[in-house]
Amino acid sequence: MSNREVGAAPNTGWRHRLGLLLFFGAFPIFTINPVVIPIFGFSAGESAALIGGVLLVVELHWFASIPLLGKAGFQQVKEQAVGKPTKPGASPVWRCAVGGQRRTNSFASKI
Repeated sequence: MSNREVGAAPNTGWRHRLGLLLFFGAFPIFTINPVVIPIFGFSAGESAALIGGVLLVVELHWFASIPLLGKAGFQQVKEQAVGKPTKPGASPVWRCAVGGQRRTNSFASKI
């Protein structure tokens, strides 16, 4: 085992390719699953059980991609798929994640 830095280029071997397949292959199955399975004509209970089972398997595949990609590879793929803000407060999603902007007219100040 070699110690690599987080910013180092990830491995391009079979483990990395399999990790990419598991990481990105989960998204289409995750989104198409609840739409396609009810078309097959199962009862409501069977359809719900099948959708839940497939979503569980997709989630496990996504989590299995993390050790296959490694730390550097997962960080790189995650930044490509989700994006990384340049600084705190750069995007609305980042502001929501860290509690939003500071407000001076809070409820406590009105009391």
